[in-house]
Amino acid sequence: MHSEQRRWAEEVGRVFHTNPRIGIDRETIWISRGSVEEQLADAFDRPVKHVCVDGPTGSGKSSLALTYLENSRTAHAQVQVTESMTWSEFCKELILLPPTSESSFSAELELGIQHGLPTGKFRVSFGEKEKAVDDVDYIAKVSTLWTEHDVARQMVRLDAALLIDDFERAQPALLSRIADLAKILTQSFASRRAKLLIVGTGDVYRRLVSQNKALKDRIEEVSLGTLSNRGDSWRFLELGFEKLRLRHPGTSRYQAQQSQLQACVTEAYLAANGLPKALNHLGQSIAIAAKRRSGISAADVINGSKHMLEKRWEECQYEFPQLLALLRNDHAAMEVIKCLYTRGIGSIHRSSVIHQEVDRSLSSEMIEQALDELARIGFIVRTGVSGGIVFVEDPGFAHTLGVVLSSPDRFPAAARILESSKQLSLAFPPPLPPLLPATRSAGSVTDRVNP
Repeated sequence: MHSEQRRWAEEVGRVFHTNPRIGIDRETIWISRGSVEEQLADAFDRPVKHVCVDGPTGSGKSSLALTYLENSRTAHAQVQVTESMTWSEFCKELILLPPTSESSFSAELELGIQHGLPTGKFRVSFGEKEKAVDDVDYIAKVSTLWTEHDVARQMVRLDAALLIDDFERAQPALLSRIADLAKILTQSFASRRAKLLIVGTGDVYRRLVSQNKALKDRIEEVSLGTLSNRGDSWRFLELGFEKLRLRHPGTSRYQAQQSQLQACVTEAYLAANGLPKALNHLGQSIAIAAKRRSGISAADVINGSKHMLEKRWEECQYEFPQLLALLRNDHAAMEVIKCLYTRGIGSIHRSSVIHQEVDRSLSSEMIEQALDELARIGFIVRTGVSGGIVFVEDPGFAHTLGVVLSSPDRFPAAARILESSKQLSLAFPPPLPPLLPATRSAGSVTDRVNP
């Protein structure tokens, strides 16, 4: 790759990147999540309450949490959980010895920027600075000795929050100790900001509460789905194009380009389903190819979106048979699936609403069994109190499934799958939510999604 191409690819990567982002940064693409942002702020501000942000992968949960903490100027430390992490390793991630000597034992929160993200660690020091190898040994020793009470004590002294990310990876032993920490922080060491903000996919809230029933009233659940309006997907892309100084169909002066704008909006949504991570991948692929022309045509967007959808179908078509077999044999599961797609397959659903909206001839027990079976095969997640919150485990997979099976003429392999059961296509209405009027982010040009 030539140096100019490399520089352009790096610039595109800085705009369309898949890492968590801070929404208050003027250089960041940010589509407001509206009521969910308000729900998070309200939940975090409640006395002696922790917050659990859950939802499907790629929906922007970490970005939502980081944006709130930065926007509210909340001092915080951050730990990213790994699958093999122990309690002592968890504590070790919180501790960082200072580069200079200290005269007495102290603890403070050290905040900084690492790889473009805010980071925080509890900085612990004592006596005179030792050799580097001794520092490492000391950190290991302290992290081994720290208890939940020690972590809580430091958080309260600093009035600092603790963001725990990728919490679905926590093993039972670590899960149990963090649940104990949550209980202690709301009982013995309570303070205004010293609380946990836990982020994870899957049924992380349900797992936490099952560890300690007392946490049910001490943790607020905030669930985040995909962008609900298909116009948001296009706005996300055009904001990125404009940061890269690229013309696009929304800013074109040519009628031929403007006339294809709605097709761009639709195809971008069909390809990425309002998932910020998928939209970044799509934006990258379109923008990198457009450098030579200093602009993006409607054909670039439409063809790039179709290519992405076809690639996703190739990657996941072999995962469909298990779900399709269930739908062929279980009418209740078919009705639940139809309800999820009608309401928005990437949205957060409540089981009580599903019970109200599916076929009235089905009993409550049949609907519950269908939900449990869909969860068993990994299509949906049930979390919340008594499994009352429902969302698809992999919204990219579910969305692609819906697009492909609702328009099998575009996908010959899907048509062959449907030959044995034509009624299956009824479960997958075209996944196109309404194109609602929407506002643009502060400082951006006038909205052009509805020309």
